[in-house]
Amino acid sequence: MGFDIAMEQHSWSHVGFIFFSILFIIVARAANVFSCAYLVNLVRPAHRKIPPKHQKALWYSGLRGAMAFALALQSVHDLPEGHGQTIFTATTAIVVLTHSC
Repeated sequence: MGFDIAMEQHSWSHVGFIFFSILFIIVARAANVFSCAYLVNLVRPAHRKIPPKHQKALWYSGLRGAMAFALALQSVHDLPEGHGQTIFTATTAIVVLTHSC
């Protein structure tokens, strides 16, 4: 992944798309993880509930992935002029921003 991030051409011409992609992914992931954890915690006994600290880790760590990166890299070659680079740049930004977990 590191080699491809450095070698592929990025497109920063659609910064709004990249910003809102990151924002919507963060919000959608939070809605999914926290609501599912809430439902699971309703039926679990007290000693097996998913603590908020673990829920936050699930939310943050799920925002990256090799499969998303591979699909974005393939879109560079499959989509018409510039669209693939924009998707690749947005995906790369998400991977880099969420890699510290």
